[in-house]
Amino acid sequence: MAAIYQTRITARLTRQKWLFCLYLITLTVIFASSLLDETKHLDQITLLERAYFGLATTAFMLSFRLPWTLMEIQVERLNSVIAQRRATTSTIEKN
Repeated sequence: MAAIYQTRITARLTRQKWLFCLYLITLTVIFASSLLDETKHLDQITLLERAYFGLATTAFMLSFRLPWTLMEIQVERLNSVIAQRRATTSTIEKN
């Protein structure tokens, strides 16, 4: 039973890790575009602005479920610990 919870929790945390990486990539592109001179690199800045707008929109849309997902992960971890303790307790009581 605990292995099932562990697999689910690991998969969900992995998705959250990739969402965090998307945030970091978005910030990196924004920072890179701010370093360029507008008079010399207007085409590159426009391209970078489009890229970070797309990345930011994607991250924003994917973040809507974040609070609920994190709460589900914690509830599953709690249920796993409770199930483990019940299994341990019932084994002790049998002896």
